Amino acid sequence: MGVESWGRLIFGAFAWIFFGLTLWRLGSFVRDLWIRAATMHRIPCTQCQFFTNQTVLKCTVHPDWANTETAIFCRDFHPQD
Repeated sequence: MGVESWGRLIFGAFAWIFFGLTLWRLGSFVRDLWIRAATMHRIPCTQCQFFTNQTVLKCTVHPDWANTETAIFCRDFHPQD
């Protein structure tokens, strides 16, 4: 094998490693995005009777919790009728 062949081999190996790492990072990003979306869909605020859907006051009982992950386990949740 000549110097040119070794250069192609090394360059090809680095290219495939870079491609693999890029796919790995993309997969991790999609997985994290999926987990985050699943968590956000568990927030029950929009179905609560205390939810006002206004920008100033989202919730009359817990305005600091409204539409956050803390609201997932809200003890004052009452479904709308």
